[in-house]
Amino acid sequence: MNIIFLGTPEFAVPSLTAVLSSRHRVLAVITQPDRAADKGRVKPSPVKELAISQGIPVLQYDKVSTEGLESVQAYRPDIMVTAAFGQILAEEFLKIAPVYNVHASLLPLYRGSSPIQAAILSGDKETGVTIMETVKALDAGDILLQEKLAIADDEPFYSLQNRLAELGGGLIVEALDKTENGTLRAAPQRHEKATYTRKVAKEHGRINWSEDAGTIARKIRAYNPWPTGYAAYGAGYIKIYAAKPVNSGSMPGIEPGIVLSADEKAGLQVQCGSGVLSILCLQAPGKRALPTAEFLRGYKIAQGSRFS
Repeated sequence: MNIIFLGTPEFAVPSLTAVLSSRHRVLAVITQPDRAADKGRVKPSPVKELAISQGIPVLQYDKVSTEGLESVQAYRPDIMVTAAFGQILAEEFLKIAPVYNVHASLLPLYRGSSPIQAAILSGDKETGVTIMETVKALDAGDILLQEKLAIADDEPFYSLQNRLAELGGGLIVEALDKTENGTLRAAPQRHEKATYTRKVAKEHGRINWSEDAGTIARKIRAYNPWPTGYAAYGAGYIKIYAAKPVNSGSMPGIEPGIVLSADEKAGLQVQCGSGVLSILCLQAPGKRALPTAEFLRGYKIAQGSRFS
């Protein structure tokens, strides 16, 4: 079948790679316009880089549903595939051809833009990938294929995202194959079970030490590598990349954010609203991320001081 692929970030790369390696033909790739990256340099999306390397035509629009409608119609695709494309598709655009979306959750759970983070924040033991047919309502289309994936203990966002992306690549090709041979079966979602996620913003990584240690540890995992968990200390902010709740060391009457220990042997432990957080990897302003023992050799954090 003839496919148009719409995607932008790293999550979409395994899906495009899998479709390119299948018996189906990618007519063109649509991705978000190039954005300014570090130091103002304009950087193409990972999907664009892959498409160019494979000689696939690349189209870029701020609003593909209006600006690219006629161009996409001219390709006459059999199916369009989206994976973390980053734009809402208008009803007129959806009429061009069926649109299959690679979504990183077990729909109807976690509709929206941050399903992976939401699963980690909720403390879920499993998540998965859903291939659904896109409709005008947010992530509400029929389920075409779905597969579960266990979340590893203490697994951060970047690791889980990579595994889900690989799973999605296999599933989207399976969906295309079954469409071609007439064996794909759609099932409506149970909309009454739907939950929704929010777009992640930088301020979501700010640590509230009044929360319990388990909640804070999940937040740090969910927002690694961006926006990262972070907390004010002294005149700057410390980024925290890995931490775990511990049962020992909690002291009655100690306010949240107080440092209970800060040495290479005992580690860096901070009082929370309930329980204690042991910080395993962190980063000082202008420095690189380091394991706690190495960090404390060059950056002094005093016992009894406070993260605010």
